[in-house]
Amino acid sequence: MREETSLNSKEKSVAKMSEALKGKSGRRYWKCLEQLADTPEFQRWVEDEFPERKSLLEMDRRGFLKVMGAGLMLAGLSSAGCRYLPEGRIVPFVQGPEDRLPGVPVYYSSISTLGGYATGLKVKTDDGRPIKLDGNPNHPASRGALDARTQARVLDMYDPDRLKMVMRRGEPESWDRFLTAARAKLEELAPNGGKGVAILTQTVGSPSMRALKAEFLKKYPQARWVQYDAAARRNLANGAVLAFGEPRDTIYRFREAKVLVSVDSDVMMEAPGAVSYQKDIMAGRDLGGGATEMNRVYAVESAPTTIGAIADHRVPLRASEMMNFVSALANKIGVPGAATSIVPE
Repeated sequence: MREETSLNSKEKSVAKMSEALKGKSGRRYWKCLEQLADTPEFQRWVEDEFPERKSLLEMDRRGFLKVMGAGLMLAGLSSAGCRYLPEGRIVPFVQGPEDRLPGVPVYYSSISTLGGYATGLKVKTDDGRPIKLDGNPNHPASRGALDARTQARVLDMYDPDRLKMVMRRGEPESWDRFLTAARAKLEELAPNGGKGVAILTQTVGSPSMRALKAEFLKKYPQARWVQYDAAARRNLANGAVLAFGEPRDTIYRFREAKVLVSVDSDVMMEAPGAVSYQKDIMAGRDLGGGATEMNRVYAVESAPTTIGAIADHRVPLRASEMMNFVSALANKIGVPGAATSIVPE
């Protein structure tokens, strides 16, 4: 009997909806069929402030306390998020810095060093704070462009873990007290040539810093000056010593190259001067300006690299097989003493 009554009610609702839509056209939106039918029951439900009051009346004491606790927590969060901060006053310069106007950025030239190699920068500052780094078009290592890693180095200025003062045994110290203690210790060790003194720095690439280092070691010949970088290129330096008897830096002339072979290296991203190398390599692949040929790039690598992404031919190879490949390539192009294989298969 209930099912028949329910079906009759639904049929009446459908009939009423059909009657309401008769002769109407155009766009009209409703949230549900009940709203379209606009029955008295639906109107009473809409006008009721608490349409589900039955569930509230059936709530037990424990459920009521849960709802009230959640409401109090949300009220506390909203009040905490909308609290008034202490008032602060902005005081203008009595005598402002020369050539500085509010809202007008100031640009200056600088460098960023990594592993002792410098990259020229053009720094954009707002009210004395660096906010953007770009490549210096007059510097040979950047030529007006930067890689993502160097661009992100502006964040080092605002690193919360960056040291803001001299630290001594984990406690803050002033520069004056540090210099006083350092001079006293150096004078004490001067008769022994500074034996026992050690200075730890990053790789020194600055000519001014090298001059200071030479002057310091001349005065304290027994002291140690240690240079360390977390991402140093020691393998390249060791290879240069094996080949030439001394550490040497390789400078590539990619603009003049017709065929490039990259062996497990990402010279367009990781090498010093990578931004400049990118420009030279891509300039050799530009057919504009009447050029009819472009360079050929071959990449043999154990992991994907940037130069491998633009290579004409890319060969994936295990790192353990690179020596065999290099030896076979050297033998093929006629390098004296090159063997076809030097690593056991």
